[in-house]
Amino acid sequence: MELPKGVRAVWDLEKAHREATATRERVCINGLWRFRPADDEREAVPPDDGEWGYFKVPGTWVLGGGRSEVGRSQTLYAPESWRETLKDADRAWYVRRVTVPADWTGRRIAVRLEWVNSHARILVDGRDAGEIVFPGGECDLTDAMQPGRTHELAILASARPISPKGDYIPYDEAPQQRRMMRRGLCGDAYLTGTPRAERITHVSVDPSVRRGTLTVTAALEGLDAAGSYVLRARVIEGDGQVLQAVSDAFTAADLEARRFSFSTEWTTAKLWDLTTPENQYDLEVDLVQADRTLDAYHRVRFGFREFWVEGNRFMLNGTRINLRALPLNSAQNNTATASYEGACETMRRFKAWGYDAAYTHNYDCRPGSHLAFEQILRAADDVGFLLSFSLPHSRDYDWEGEQAEKRNGYERHLEWYVSCAQNHPSVVMYSQNHNALAYADDENPLRLPLVLDCVMPEYLAARLRDVYARDAILRQFDRTRVQYNHSGPSPSTYTLNCYLNWVPMQERSEWFQRWSEYGARPLYVVEYGEPLYFSYSTERGPWSHVRSPDLRQHHYTEWAAAIRGDDAFELSEFETLCLRWEAEQFRLHKPFVQYAHGAGHLFRDDIPNIRGVQATYIAGTWPYIRTLGLGGFNIWHEGNLARFRKGAVAERLDYPQDWDALQQPGFRPDFCDASPGDCLFYSLATDFADWEPNIRGAAFRRYNRPLLAYIGGPPERFTARAHNYGPGETVEKQLIVCNDSRATVECTCEWSVNLPGRPAGVSTVRVPTGENRRVLVRFPLPRVRTHRTCTLRLKATFSTGEVQEDEFTLHVLPARKAPMVKAAIALYDPPGETAKLLDELGVEFRPVQTADDLSGCELLVIGKKALTVDGAAPDLSRVPAGLNVVMFEQTKDVLEHRLGFRVQEHGFRRAFPRVPDHPVLDGLSAEHLRDWRGEATLVPPTMPLGELITYPQVKWCGFDTPRAGRAGCCGNVSSVMIEKPAAGDFLPLLDGGFNLQYSPLMVYREGRGMVVFCQVDVTGRTATDPAAARLAANLLEFAGARQASRRRTVVYAGEPEGLAHLKAAGTAVEPYGNQPLSDEHVLVLGPGAAEQVGDTAAASAWLRGGGRALALALDGDAARRLLPWPVAMEVGEHIACRFDPVGADSPLAGVGCGETMIRDPRKAPLVTGGAEPLGDGVLALAGEGRAVLCQLAPWHFDYKDMYNTKAAFRHLSFAVSRVLGNMGVALETPLLAHAARPAGPYETRWLNGLYLDEPVRNDDDVYRFFRW
Repeated sequence: MELPKGVRAVWDLEKAHREATATRERVCINGLWRFRPADDEREAVPPDDGEWGYFKVPGTWVLGGGRSEVGRSQTLYAPESWRETLKDADRAWYVRRVTVPADWTGRRIAVRLEWVNSHARILVDGRDAGEIVFPGGECDLTDAMQPGRTHELAILASARPISPKGDYIPYDEAPQQRRMMRRGLCGDAYLTGTPRAERITHVSVDPSVRRGTLTVTAALEGLDAAGSYVLRARVIEGDGQVLQAVSDAFTAADLEARRFSFSTEWTTAKLWDLTTPENQYDLEVDLVQADRTLDAYHRVRFGFREFWVEGNRFMLNGTRINLRALPLNSAQNNTATASYEGACETMRRFKAWGYDAAYTHNYDCRPGSHLAFEQILRAADDVGFLLSFSLPHSRDYDWEGEQAEKRNGYERHLEWYVSCAQNHPSVVMYSQNHNALAYADDENPLRLPLVLDCVMPEYLAARLRDVYARDAILRQFDRTRVQYNHSGPSPSTYTLNCYLNWVPMQERSEWFQRWSEYGARPLYVVEYGEPLYFSYSTERGPWSHVRSPDLRQHHYTEWAAAIRGDDAFELSEFETLCLRWEAEQFRLHKPFVQYAHGAGHLFRDDIPNIRGVQATYIAGTWPYIRTLGLGGFNIWHEGNLARFRKGAVAERLDYPQDWDALQQPGFRPDFCDASPGDCLFYSLATDFADWEPNIRGAAFRRYNRPLLAYIGGPPERFTARAHNYGPGETVEKQLIVCNDSRATVECTCEWSVNLPGRPAGVSTVRVPTGENRRVLVRFPLPRVRTHRTCTLRLKATFSTGEVQEDEFTLHVLPARKAPMVKAAIALYDPPGETAKLLDELGVEFRPVQTADDLSGCELLVIGKKALTVDGAAPDLSRVPAGLNVVMFEQTKDVLEHRLGFRVQEHGFRRAFPRVPDHPVLDGLSAEHLRDWRGEATLVPPTMPLGELITYPQVKWCGFDTPRAGRAGCCGNVSSVMIEKPAAGDFLPLLDGGFNLQYSPLMVYREGRGMVVFCQVDVTGRTATDPAAARLAANLLEFAGARQASRRRTVVYAGEPEGLAHLKAAGTAVEPYGNQPLSDEHVLVLGPGAAEQVGDTAAASAWLRGGGRALALALDGDAARRLLPWPVAMEVGEHIACRFDPVGADSPLAGVGCGETMIRDPRKAPLVTGGAEPLGDGVLALAGEGRAVLCQLAPWHFDYKDMYNTKAAFRHLSFAVSRVLGNMGVALETPLLAHAARPAGPYETRWLNGLYLDEPVRNDDDVYRFFRW
């Protein structure tokens, strides 16, 4: 075919890039080659029949069938006959003419191809001349080409997968993981003329800052066994020589792995560093014999720098460096990102976001895994950016037999990859064996500081020994660089994929504390989720499961509620679209994969429940983690940090082409497609300014910059975020300054507090690179009589001119008088901790034992950990007769096995007021109920270690279920929360956790008495929090003064499923048959009630006269017929809604937004008028609060058919019971009977009486952990 007008294939070597020395020359033969698919690997070069097209070398041809590039960037000039079939081709011809320079007479002539994917058959003038196999090499053409003549060079490139034994196998017979995504000539092509006899094949440079030396290594071929040689080296800077050295004489017998090395002293070199990337030199090396230069190698570019491991830290040029890293995808995307210009732009964007390092993101080195790296590595050198470079993965090779590495190709592949990277100062580490050496429990905080290689299970230890032994193969070619196994141990470094799911922020901040104190090796967290989007999913299996079709649920709203409270239930457009789509798949029983919801265009937006939660986690953990000094750290999913700015235009970028200048090393992309869905770092067709951080990105950018100043906790625990104080207390905080730049800085820290007298101070600290310094701040608080909020502010001015600010809010609570407890208190407290608490509160009590007569007792206090699963307990049988009980913190086992609750043992650092005006919460706001001072002591600060190959295990509702581990109990508000029961009269005063479905503080009523379950960590804290003390005092005062409320019975009208439901919930319900109603009744009206109630006028009149009613899922017509109020409704979609907590006197007290969250969006008659709607009208109050309308009925959610509706059934069931309890309805449960009787070893009380559904491990244990 003819090329389009203006497009030319230029094959004139006079216009090509050339590198020449006195003994050798190489000419770049990149450019536009003739190109066409091939049918057979042994076919002859096709004739010039008009079916030839053109394609650039280097490049990868268009893919298809699920193997497409991330983004195309090269134009294929092809005839119509095969243009669309190339995507499925696995072999193709490349042809051009080359004229061998006339002055190459006597030289070895060869073609050199870099990054062949994966086999190249070489033909000269139509005759076979040899082959080049992956990853590249040379083919000797001395006998096929003649200096001064023009030859046709043809290359038949085949995409042939390689077996573990090193054999080529047909593409269609290869396993899926070995099939190629990038095919053809993916690197530079050269015609070379070198000496035929003794010659240098490679030169490497190893500078040492510590020793002040430069080591030069030359790989040699063709040496005479009887000859004596020397190497002569010259270091060139600009046009001048700055160093010259000559080796000692050596012979062929002195070579190791075909190499000879020598060192020379050099103490005046300019150091290459992140801030001085311009400090680079050229090295010339000659092979000399008897003063005659046998070979003068091409110049080698290098930088003088040294990177090493010292204890548990990385060092660069003599100072500590902490890597803020991310994966580098330039070689996997397209030729635009893999070009020098594209890679430079990418790395400049990296640095603008605070990164200083990356690891090449090919997790294997199989054919087709990537494009050429040379221009990417040169870009990193010139921009000043550190890299870890991927080397071949051991699992891709067969290791049976002696010297397997020579048969299976591993040694040859390893040498090629090392030679590509080792002279680049930016490449400081090699990464290998990705995701192959980790074990289940390696991210447990108790494991991290240990050197575990010798205590692993034998199969893991054997695998590790094998991998370590192969390090000797690498050290033949590079003895200086740090090598690590990507996610797993290596002799010098430990790396970790760290996905902690929903481990609390306080614990995340201390997760690596033990490593920082005792770790023997640097810890490099190569993947970290803060958490990531897949932690929102019910899928808790291996990554292969995550990517497989399944009926899963993505709990964006529910998980965010644990952080954001009721605000989480105001859904974003993204969540709404996802829930609609997800519910439809459940209705169709159609498994689906991630991101199939069609709302991906919104995924990078400021979704509060995803991006906002991530931003909170970043701000709440990243400063502390950085302060611990990890060797490296990478927050995963960097592509979701920013979004394309509204109003910006994403258009294809066409690169100008100089057809006379294509014969240059490196990629020459034709274009770069643009899309708002691109990643900001690789979207080269868009301006960097077209991207703006989302809220996640803004937080990350704030805390990922090289310099960081923030307000931390006191010296004894800098991660502590205590904020509640009593009047007159002295506050201790620290101003923490971290320096991850490459120079020592000074920082002037100015602090102030908006208090009377304006406490303030100024300190200047000098912070060496890689270190942090801390300034103690101490100031007294005023002796206030009312609540006071004040703010500690920091302004940090660095010597670089950068200014940062931070602030920390303090809450000062007034002193509380000793509680006025009217009832006499009997205390059952064998451990004795609660007795100390009562003494501190100034409350008198009488100690009692289980056998004591409690007949005269009005208030029984059961102390922390006082109950056991199978021991005796105080007699609670008098609760229905009026005994009040306060039960302080009990263990998970007691709550679950003895009392029958479902619970979660999790370090909850926040609780939300559900009944904010309740007397127990007097003087406490939501802000007081988070991040308490000191450590809670109900559970140990760590979890017991188990087997290395398993996660820490707990029992949950009879199931063995995994957890991530535990890193202390600092700041806990509740260590064990109770899931809100669907049956019984339980009023949650506080709630928290997933979907706010757990409560640490509940009032249970039965008869004329009550039991208050206080799982708030108020007892035995290592430091007293004023809010905890106030809550405990309020609780005792309330329990000692409470008067029993009136108890009523339920009369029900409606469909029979409603009647069955009410009975299961513990109500003594009777059907409504037009019997007279009194104040002793509560009328529950379900769907169908209007048809069942014969005399609707009588029921309506009773309600108008003061009767109480709960209307469930009534439509507008039924409401008009049954209710005396003109309630207006409109049918609309309901998923979730936000409303403020109501007061203690409301019949909706204790009902929260989580109770009305459904995962099956549906139309419902929502209240719009004639009553007081809550949220979107799914709840409403009528008749001055005597009637409640709930427009959803729990029994309408058939979770046995559609499992995604189970949560709606559970939460609505609780809401119904709660409203009935608020109306005075008696709801019976076996709770008191459970308390009286020790639990047998095989009992399952959590299944009987308090909940209306049976728990399932994989979905109902929402805190179940799995490592991604």
